Amino acid sequence: MKEKLVLHIRPMYYRLKYGIRLHNVLNEDIKKDYALYFNLTKKAVKLSMSSQDPDMPEDELAYLCVYLAGWINQSVSQIEQEEAADQLLLVIPGGNSMSSLIQLQLINLLKPLRFQYEIISLQDFTESMADAYPLVLYNGSYNGVKKNIIMISTHMNESQRNRILQWSARYSNMDNNDELTRLYDLVKHHCIVQDEDLLKAKLFSFLNDSRNRSQSQIPSLLQILHVSSISLFSKTMEIDRLLILATKEFIKNNTVKDLYVPNLMHLLSTMGAYGEITQGVLLLHAENVQYCNHLGVHICNLKEALYLKNNPDAIHTILLLSTPDKTSHLRILKDLSQLFREHSFVKKLEEFEFAEEQDMYDEICMILKKES
Repeated sequence: MKEKLVLHIRPMYYRLKYGIRLHNVLNEDIKKDYALYFNLTKKAVKLSMSSQDPDMPEDELAYLCVYLAGWINQSVSQIEQEEAADQLLLVIPGGNSMSSLIQLQLINLLKPLRFQYEIISLQDFTESMADAYPLVLYNGSYNGVKKNIIMISTHMNESQRNRILQWSARYSNMDNNDELTRLYDLVKHHCIVQDEDLLKAKLFSFLNDSRNRSQSQIPSLLQILHVSSISLFSKTMEIDRLLILATKEFIKNNTVKDLYVPNLMHLLSTMGAYGEITQGVLLLHAENVQYCNHLGVHICNLKEALYLKNNPDAIHTILLLSTPDKTSHLRILKDLSQLFREHSFVKKLEEFEFAEEQDMYDEICMILKKES
């Protein structure tokens, strides 16, 4: 991933230097589907540039965002030591960021199954190569007869995702899966099944994804989130007072050290709203893992919005994250990305529509338990 990023940054540097604009046709899709990663990338780039530097175009930011999202997903897989026995071939016209975006979609689609991906350009691909791979994902127009070649677009549609899921059924050992058989028979008894293979593949993915979430070495947001992890503030609140109240649970459970809040205040005073992940939503964390004892998260929703230094947006929601190391929170970032793709949920936060903390907790659980 680092090597790919270096290869991308070099030509990007010269584009920015000489004012060459790059049109990214997937810009809006990336901003919508990976909003958290996009905003983190945008904020990180802004903090690394001087005030005299021109703003980086969103088309370039979208490409960098893909690398960040891909790295997080790849890191989660590596930490969990999930071995990928089979290798799939990914054929693309060119561009490292596009291959990263496609891999990110495939990883999420095929989980819990894991594969290695070999990448080759359209110019270097010959049809005979397909015989060496169980599946070839072809990002272009293919008119041949090889059954193990599936055409995909850079942003895969439902039909393409379903074809890949149907293909993945061979790895599921579904015929010997009693739990899957019972669930499938239940669905078939009450519904008209139009595509049995596709239904089995989706049920298999759902069952194993649920099982893996509970057994994962990297905790999910649902595993550490409780009703007590949510605070609703109906009165006007200054940021320092809010942080003190919001971290009471952290302090009580020894999740963070005493200097956690002062460090957050220092970062806000020097860098402003450094962790705005989408408009109106701020993700705050200490600058060093030494300020934290255990993994933790706290969500604060404000009726009266806050305005912070060097940030024109009204802040209605603040997420506090305690990260005792550099990796254990990666799945939480993935979950937050999924959570804030739900525009109706963000709208409820903005309008302060949750009457009780339990209401917000229930909706978060419902969103995160949806089948990906």
